[in-house]
Amino acid sequence: MEKNLTPKIILIVFTVFTNFLFWSCKCSDDDLSARKPKPWDKTLLSVDNIEEQKAGKSGVKTRTTYSKLYNNFGKLDTATYLAEKLFFNRNGRIEQRIQYLSTGRVFSDWRYEYKHGILSRSVSKNSYDEKIAEEIISFDDNMDETEFKEYNYKSKDFNSTIVKYDKNKFAVETVTLDPKGNQISKTVYEYKLKNLYRKKEFDRSGTLTAGTIYEYDKQNRLIKETKSTTGISTKSVFEIKYENDKVTEIIDRDYVMKYDYANGKIVKEHHSIIGVGPQRRFDYFYNSKGLIKTKVHVSGIGKPELHVFYRYEFY
Repeated sequence: MEKNLTPKIILIVFTVFTNFLFWSCKCSDDDLSARKPKPWDKTLLSVDNIEEQKAGKSGVKTRTTYSKLYNNFGKLDTATYLAEKLFFNRNGRIEQRIQYLSTGRVFSDWRYEYKHGILSRSVSKNSYDEKIAEEIISFDDNMDETEFKEYNYKSKDFNSTIVKYDKNKFAVETVTLDPKGNQISKTVYEYKLKNLYRKKEFDRSGTLTAGTIYEYDKQNRLIKETKSTTGISTKSVFEIKYENDKVTEIIDRDYVMKYDYANGKIVKEHHSIIGVGPQRRFDYFYNSKGLIKTKVHVSGIGKPELHVFYRYEFY
């Protein structure tokens, strides 16, 4: 029986170049990240992240991503660029993620370590094999996350976030501290019917800086997120629409994302700016195993720009 440690918490991110969906933070042991829910660092999944999960669960050992550019005539250039390589362990967890520059040189290299199947440490290196960042996660006897430490080797910064739970094991407060133990920020969480209802954010002096209200439909799905920032009269509002339990549209104040499905999979993702029009589209194609085979980036005027394709090695 799955242990309900925290409520459903959803994050929505909008960007023209990176296509993010949203995903409930109520994780199971089968989730690729293997990381328990954290309200201060909401889990987000893009279509790409979802495909990574599917690859891990399908027995993939490595997944290599390549790309090709389209020329002005809509034809693919001959040059092929190595973009990324993922290494999975036999439990379907990502152990290493390497991203490459167009020259073939390593841009970033992430390594991941797990404790009892849960992510406990990650280390990032740059193209010179130098450490950039490190994250260390601490747990209690129940494997509930109690502290999250972040190291930035370039700026020499070190912060830690402490999470406090109530008697029902719901996170009610997180406090981020600097290396001297001084408070940088604090976030307080309030719940209704086991769902996150309100989030309040405070600065180092204890002054309220922002507040977010979450609304749900009768199926307990997030449909609206309204954020108010101290000193700013305009509120930030996100709305989500569903059809047959699938997200079909996400609306922000200026941006809209729409999704087309076929056989239960996203086949087209449309990005547009309200009052301006279409900005970008992503077309998805899948192989016989149901894993992503190709992704095509299309401009707002319908012109293909980038062709991304994937190669798999299985255990």
